[in-house]
Amino acid sequence: MNQKQISEIIELASAVCDERATTEQIQLLELRLSESEEARNVYADYMLIHAELYWQQESLQSNVGMTTALLKQPARNSIFNNSWALATMLLIGTMLGAWLVWNLNSQNQQTNIKRAIAGKALGETVAVVSQTVNCRWTIEQDLQTEQTVYQIGYGSELRAGQKLNLQQGAAEITFNSGVKIILEAPASLDLSSGSESILHEGRLTASVPQGAEGFQVACNGITLVDRGTEFGVSAEPSGETEVHVFDGLVEGHVKDAAGLTFKKVSWTTNDMALFNPATSEFRDVAEPSTFIRSLGQTAQRTPGLIASEEFDYPVGRLGGQNGGYGWG
Repeated sequence: MNQKQISEIIELASAVCDERATTEQIQLLELRLSESEEARNVYADYMLIHAELYWQQESLQSNVGMTTALLKQPARNSIFNNSWALATMLLIGTMLGAWLVWNLNSQNQQTNIKRAIAGKALGETVAVVSQTVNCRWTIEQDLQTEQTVYQIGYGSELRAGQKLNLQQGAAEITFNSGVKIILEAPASLDLSSGSESILHEGRLTASVPQGAEGFQVACNGITLVDRGTEFGVSAEPSGETEVHVFDGLVEGHVKDAAGLTFKKVSWTTNDMALFNPATSEFRDVAEPSTFIRSLGQTAQRTPGLIASEEFDYPVGRLGGQNGGYGWG
């Protein structure tokens, strides 16, 4: 949660405690608390402090006789000279101060964690988004400043350690080595390096040119190692991994929790298989998936074309896009 969201929870809780909350505010508070554990923690901390302050107020009021007497005494015997009242005030101040310090430290820690996740201490540039068709990407943001950390689109340079979350469409990614992959949404892919990727969701095809052999794609407990080929891999909803070899040779390395290979298989042209990570076994593919192996040629200007459009294009230069959401 950012500071704006925290302030909203505190304001809503304050309205409830003061019995001035409207029906809409109560409903909004209930919604925010149901959506976020952090919001519930902020609310609980606020209510605890409010209860402590209320208790102190009641204690003071129960001693109204003593307080009135103190106020009638000369200035030298004012309430600030009363050790019990002073201790109460110090206790309240200490509690408020401790809460503010805790809140600030907690927010700073959460911000640092979220920034580390979003920024991922990214490495060198290893690839570029070379073509797109109807793509929608998840935008990574700094949750404190609400500023974009990175936004992906046509022409974006991709760095080692970067996570790609493709919500819609298909995108071609060209690595510095010349390897080309086509990612189909919905998909989640980690670019570990210029020669290694991890597919968490979705499907991709990889075309590996001569000289770039050894390109790897890990998925659900198996790592596919290219030996100069074109292949497809799909992270199935069942948790299985579907492998298709369109041309050449691919090795499958089954690894344990420590990352050590304990089984290795090989596939050649037109081979396909389903890998079950629960049993570490392979079986035949009953209904092969359809993989996109090419996004076609990049769009070019067409002489004599007259058109008017108001489409919502993805980030990046339009000149080379052959897709983009709403491309006509």
